[in-house]
Amino acid sequence: MKTIEYESLKTFGYALLKNVIPAELLKSIKIRLETQVIEEGLNNTLFHSQEDQIILKNVFIKSPELFLPLLDLESVTSILNDVFKDGYTLQSMNASRANAINEKDHELFAHIDSRLPSKGIEHTLALGIAFCIDEFTEKNGATRVWPFSHLSGLRPEEAQKDGLILPPPILIEAKPGDAFIFLGHLWHAVGPNRTNNSRWGIFTFFNPWWIKPTWDYKECGEKIFSLLTDHQKKLFGFTTQTPLMSSSRTLTKTKIEDLPKEYFKAKKIE
Repeated sequence: MKTIEYESLKTFGYALLKNVIPAELLKSIKIRLETQVIEEGLNNTLFHSQEDQIILKNVFIKSPELFLPLLDLESVTSILNDVFKDGYTLQSMNASRANAINEKDHELFAHIDSRLPSKGIEHTLALGIAFCIDEFTEKNGATRVWPFSHLSGLRPEEAQKDGLILPPPILIEAKPGDAFIFLGHLWHAVGPNRTNNSRWGIFTFFNPWWIKPTWDYKECGEKIFSLLTDHQKKLFGFTTQTPLMSSSRTLTKTKIEDLPKEYFKAKKIE
């Protein structure tokens, strides 16, 4: 039986999951993110840094104990299992901080995050989850979405050319610890942060297992690999590797129970 959240995702293109991250974990995550911004700023290694936004890529690499548990939340994985019935992998997991900015300097840019503008939920090529570390409000630039736009099969710019009319965007307001989940081809945009405080979110994307992720997570290293659950090893692509050019291994998928326990063997199974 499908959940209410899944039905919302199917109908409107998005859903809101309440209280998925415990308060103590939220506090630790917020402190770590702010510390990492300072560290990477001093080392000049920030992935993306502009006046209105800072992005930290692959946050689980430096702090696996804080961020890896987010990948195993039952409320999230149950929806992922329903959307991607044949399996899925992690595309990316980045932290985004929306900084205070003058509203006149911000343009509301409608876009999709999927590689292709598929139609409906059945052919979804990407699923996004925004873990809300801070409160998401109208004043601090919470995400705007266009309900039903995932049914159009079009990018926003293509729809404008075709004269397609859809309902106006609505604001997704959420509390710290909530998670906003949306189809990758849902039209959405980020509003201006008109407060004096930053707004953090952990934006995590998943693909069907046969789509190449943003990064090759099999290169995570022995330390991270040793911390991964079986589910996380699947997310990192260890069980869906390209077949070798030999007779020793011709299957793309590997059963998790057959995956070697040693990192270097698991990274290149034969």
